[in-house]
Amino acid sequence: MEPALPLSPWERLAATFASHDLCFERYFQAYCEVGYVHSSPTVCAFGRPVESTAPVDWIRDPYHAFAAADAWWIHGFAGDPVVLFNLLPFELPLFGFERFDENPRFFPVERARRILMKGVS
Repeated sequence: MEPALPLSPWERLAATFASHDLCFERYFQAYCEVGYVHSSPTVCAFGRPVESTAPVDWIRDPYHAFAAADAWWIHGFAGDPVVLFNLLPFELPLFGFERFDENPRFFPVERARRILMKGVS
């Protein structure tokens, strides 16, 4: 029997969503429609610009539109964090994400880069 191949970033992200009873395909489709999506052998990510001070439910809702955005909200990510920051189509001062057991957190972009790259050599 051949050893199993490692999961791709796409497969890891889908498995993470499934482990939290979230429909990966629903969010992926939503971000294809109203946000930004990137999938490659090294990273899978989707997100959009948001207002960092908005109610949490608005931030998490991919279909909620914001008049002005001050942050990149990364709703789903798996893979190489070095690549992630190079994918952003334009700059915003803040970068936000959440782990499944926390509330959204926003950081200045350079601080977020340091946090996400911790442990990357």
